[in-house]
Amino acid sequence: SSGTTTETSNYYGVANGDDVFVALGNVNVIKSTDNGSNWTTITTVNLNDVAFGNSTFVACGADGAVETSDDGSNPWASQTTDATGITFYGITFGNNLFLSVGSSGKLIKSADNGSSWSNVNSQVSTNLYSIAYGNNIFVAVGSNTVIASSDNTASTFGIKATEYTFEDVTFGNGVFVAVGYKIIYTSTDGDSWTKVYP
Repeated sequence: SSGTTTETSNYYGVANGDDVFVALGNVNVIKSTDNGSNWTTITTVNLNDVAFGNSTFVACGADGAVETSDDGSNPWASQTTDATGITFYGITFGNNLFLSVGSSGKLIKSADNGSSWSNVNSQVSTNLYSIAYGNNIFVAVGSNTVIASSDNTASTFGIKATEYTFEDVTFGNGVFVAVGYKIIYTSTDGDSWTKVYP
């Protein structure tokens, strides 16, 4: 239905899974089952990003918030993290793991579809804005920070670069693509980055 957003609605994250699109932001979660033509308000939340994996949507946001849903509809269940005061900006799914990144270098992972979370040492204290999975590693980016896991278990991370500030990172066709203010870089390993724009 049209008109499900308000003038105060900002949407920060969107994901697709099981023929459902879920978008969310500072006011609510909305859902589309017809390829984005029509959207229905599901619940009121303040979240920043959402990922889909193992038939589950997992979303993250302010004050350590993590919410899960099996189909994008209610109920969205609040999960417990030890991240009070932390804002989670990004989340991804890979190798049956959900990983979320946020302020002050906070990095958490879940091996049970978002029900329980453990801390991972990110090696940094700067804000992390986005994380992606590919080539059997996780790569996270943020303020003067690029970190990458040593393998697909996301147990150990290392600092790969401190000269870039990227706002978002994704993976496809064998390559990570990271974007920031007037820049786009690519990498296959999170360590060596090639400027592709401008």
